Amino acid sequence: MKAHNITIDINTLTTEQLEQLKAMTYFNGQTTETKEINDRIAFIEGRITEKQEDAYMSKWC
Repeated sequence: MKAHNITIDINTLTTEQLEQLKAMTYFNGQTTETKEINDRIAFIEGRITEKQEDAYMSKWC
């Protein structure tokens, strides 16, 4: 099977969609992508500090 590269804007996904994507990247061994998805979920759910939120906003928004 030929490999396909896709780009997904995780900022447009719901938390449920992010959880599904996180599972796919985790089981595929994509640790960087899994961390970025975890960061997005934490941002959406408000589970990060103000400093982390500022860093997230400057990097992704």
